[in-house]
Amino acid sequence: RRAGIDLANEKFKPGWALDLGYGYREGLLPDGTPRSDFVSLSVTVDLPLFRKNRQDRGLAAALSERRAADESKEQLLRRLTSQLDAEYSRWHDLSRRVDLYERLILSQASDQANAALAAYQSETGDFADVMRGFIDDLNTRLDHVRLQIDRAQSYAVIANLGGLPR
Repeated sequence: RRAGIDLANEKFKPGWALDLGYGYREGLLPDGTPRSDFVSLSVTVDLPLFRKNRQDRGLAAALSERRAADESKEQLLRRLTSQLDAEYSRWHDLSRRVDLYERLILSQASDQANAALAAYQSETGDFADVMRGFIDDLNTRLDHVRLQIDRAQSYAVIANLGGLPR
């Protein structure tokens, strides 16, 4: 983008060109003498006399394009930063929930299933209660695994957004 602005600024400067040419001519003149070769030199100077019309518009367009590119870059950066912040928050929440499962919920579900089994073995409980207890224990373990998967996916998104130290 900077090159476009530099190019537009260059149009304000006078341009010039130098051209040197040599021409070899074959043949003879009507009087029998050989035709002479020739050398030509031309100098061209392009003065930007009416620059208000063409060059100013070109520079304004280049500057506008640069501003648009900068704004687009800033907008993308804000969007990615917002996504990263949201994903960090999600990862922290999932980590907190995984920790809660590991500290309390898994052991409670297992204890309840074992208590139902002990009650059944002592003939004070129902077999359906034992089955419900072990099904609840398995569902709790599945929920724990799902939370771990969600947390790992969240971590991958954070890594993809560049939120991890390299």
